[in-house]
Amino acid sequence: MTKDIKNMDIVSEKIQQLCQYASQEVVYYQKMFAENEIDAASFKTERDFYRIPFLSKEIIQKERGQLLALPYQRYPKINHLIEERSVGNQGFYLKTFWSDVDYQKAQDILDEQRYGIFGVDNEQKYCCFHTASYKDNLIIEPAPIISNHLVCSIHNNGLAGEDISQVYDILMDFSPSYLVMQPSIAYQIASYINSKSLTAPDKLRYIELTGEELSDQYRSFIQSVFNICPTNSYSMKGLHYIAHECKRGHMHVLADNVYVEVIKNGSPVFDEIGEVVVTSLTNYAMPMIRYKTGDFGALSMQECACGNKSPVLKILSGRVAGFIPLNSTDFLNKYAIKGLLEYTNEFISNAVSQFKIEHDGLSITVTHRLKPAYHGWEKAVEKEFYETMKKDCYKDFQAIRWNHVFV
Repeated sequence: MTKDIKNMDIVSEKIQQLCQYASQEVVYYQKMFAENEIDAASFKTERDFYRIPFLSKEIIQKERGQLLALPYQRYPKINHLIEERSVGNQGFYLKTFWSDVDYQKAQDILDEQRYGIFGVDNEQKYCCFHTASYKDNLIIEPAPIISNHLVCSIHNNGLAGEDISQVYDILMDFSPSYLVMQPSIAYQIASYINSKSLTAPDKLRYIELTGEELSDQYRSFIQSVFNICPTNSYSMKGLHYIAHECKRGHMHVLADNVYVEVIKNGSPVFDEIGEVVVTSLTNYAMPMIRYKTGDFGALSMQECACGNKSPVLKILSGRVAGFIPLNSTDFLNKYAIKGLLEYTNEFISNAVSQFKIEHDGLSITVTHRLKPAYHGWEKAVEKEFYETMKKDCYKDFQAIRWNHVFV
């Protein structure tokens, strides 16, 4: 159902404030609003908001410097930036920025949701997984474990081969109350526990799955092994959490953190499939307004018995990780390969804008799209890739036959 433009809702105060701020403090939006004759100060209805052109991954790559708000390009706010990197399902290398204060606001919104529905709070121990390691916003050699008394983050290379037994031992020793991870990683751990007739951590009470599409098969198997019904959520770097599942199985938009649209044929729709477009209401360091996620889903205003009045978002085509076989029994999660590619790209001045992974057994082809300024760097990229792979944390990758294609 296409939204009736004659009966548009009044835009929220948060959207008005964000758009006015962007028009004053962000060079990209200053230019774009001027070119499209958009006056953010006069926004009243959603029709005004829908005049803003979409923000794409290509635009973020090209205009990242002009998307960073002016106050965060100078002292003291520049010292309070958090940099997030992602590659996503489409292989785009993206960097986005938050202020530490805004990021905490987004996290507080999620924490309130978790605690209100599931009784989970940030004073309970939890485990998660990381693809890369950073220090002072710079990528460094991946740490196998990053932990303190409340959080234990494990590098996902540990899921390959025999190392998964060590991951299991870490989980048991840390004894978390909850887990936050991608469905493919949870499935991999559950498969190991099931195959060895092992038990799950005895204090585990909650499992949250995010970052990928959650299939019914994965959900059912993970629940059968852990004896916990996993909670699905939808999140993205630069936007934080977008939607979170209630006990009735509906993913409600986190309306205090984001504004979500589903776009079909250029117009917002309800109860129809389209591309998910998201605006962050909390990120003022690098405003993400009408960002095209590349995922497809449907948005509904259906009433939910849980009492949450926020729209329900159903993701129908999202990010899928998948596995690459190392041998007849061991598998490599594709997230580990993305981490290797991200680490390599950082050391060649981010010369690659996009990549694609294809595999046939133990043979993997990586197609790299070089930025125009770096044409001729093919051998340098390939050399750095193999140098990175010599590191101990990537030892399982050495059994794979690699092919590199450049476009």
